[in-house]
Amino acid sequence: MVSIHLDGERRDVPEGASLSSLLPEHPVGCAVGIIRPAMKEQAATGSLALATTAGEIIVEKTGDGTTFLTGDITQKLALHWSDRYAAAFGPFAASFVPERKPHLYERGDGILGCGGYDPARSYLIFAKSRHSADHGAAAGGGVVGRVVSGRAVLERWTTGDAVTKVEPVISWADTSRSFTTTDTGLLPEEGMQVVTYIGIVAQGYTPDRIDPESAGSVEHLLVALQRGRFVVGRATGTHILDPRLAGTAGVPKEHRGPRREGTVTVRTEGKSAGSVYIYRSDVPSS
Repeated sequence: MVSIHLDGERRDVPEGASLSSLLPEHPVGCAVGIIRPAMKEQAATGSLALATTAGEIIVEKTGDGTTFLTGDITQKLALHWSDRYAAAFGPFAASFVPERKPHLYERGDGILGCGGYDPARSYLIFAKSRHSADHGAAAGGGVVGRVVSGRAVLERWTTGDAVTKVEPVISWADTSRSFTTTDTGLLPEEGMQVVTYIGIVAQGYTPDRIDPESAGSVEHLLVALQRGRFVVGRATGTHILDPRLAGTAGVPKEHRGPRREGTVTVRTEGKSAGSVYIYRSDVPSS
């Protein structure tokens, strides 16, 4: 006998049995997820996730210039000023020598600068548009990182906003061999996991109560998946997309938040409005 896990439940199946004998009622053409035994390793990337009161941004570090973003620094990163060109959080103490000259910055640049050329009154500054300015930065312009995700958040910062959390972006190295297949002749192996379906919990639903905050989006999702199938029209590193209802007008904008791994969303604007997305990795809200 071979021990496997079928949709989370342990099963013992005869050696030589194929998926077709294990799944006699599985719809023809629908994929099955196969996960062989694995070990996972995690490692910090060269990026930081900054949670702010207006949304989350991902900053790709350049060199070691972000070492000041440690400890209780978030207690000092309130929005100090903002204009059409940049937004500054601080002040806090840092150690560098201001160059006292203007530099050219691009949208999304993260800059370590200071007020009055005093590093004891330093600021983390984000460029909102291309501009030239003297931000009291070190030689070379003081660019310590670049916003690579969540750039729309830069425009939403206003009086009272602050950085609430700074943490490294972690990548997971999966040593497993996982794949999907429609080959029902595949032979199960010891320790293999076989996944035949995914379950979705509607936003606002709990066993005790139902909150209609996303009722319109959930209704659209039910229509899209009424036959019990998610048809992958596009697959990227961050999501898979079912485009069958693309072009649907009037999909309401309801619940908004970071799109975490496993999150299901419905697009509300553009040519793909009405399409259903399932996220394969974390993506900040824009």
